[in-house]
Amino acid sequence: MTKFIIILAIVCVSTINSCKHNFVCPEFDLSLLDREEISFLLNDTIYYSSNTHDTLMFIVDDFNVEDPIALRGEKKCFYPASYTTNEINGISINESSLFWTVSFGNDKEYHFPLWTGIVENDNKCQYFENKEFNNVIYSFVFEVEDLSGNRRIDRFVKVANLGIVEFHDKQTDLTWRQIY
Repeated sequence: MTKFIIILAIVCVSTINSCKHNFVCPEFDLSLLDREEISFLLNDTIYYSSNTHDTLMFIVDDFNVEDPIALRGEKKCFYPASYTTNEINGISINESSLFWTVSFGNDKEYHFPLWTGIVENDNKCQYFENKEFNNVIYSFVFEVEDLSGNRRIDRFVKVANLGIVEFHDKQTDLTWRQIY
């Protein structure tokens, strides 16, 4: 009987491990991309208005998707993606979901981990599960601030599904808010 239980345990563990390790992601399809990971696709247009009522119109002119990563414990696929917009007045937006980075034009990248609320190198990032912004409550909000003093865009707010919803241009002292 003990031998039977040991064999049964080996078969169960083997079956569980084979299922866990053989999970394969399907080929990339835009419908599989989670807009919480990356908010914009090729040719999407992003509008911003400043605190002086000027407007900017960015167009996503570069979009890439990497090979999928299988999250085995959850049997879910993560499709790392990145986009870059056109440049206006020396500013463009570059966002990557693979390394959780954002940069503006030629400024140094902001790196922010998901376990935020800490200082990461030369920027500070705070994460809020639910936060009011422009009289609307959003989920998954990141507020990021430059601590080096060397970036032109010295702070921004990122919201899952909406991308960069606000940024401050230190050079012009304008705050730009996304128009939805």
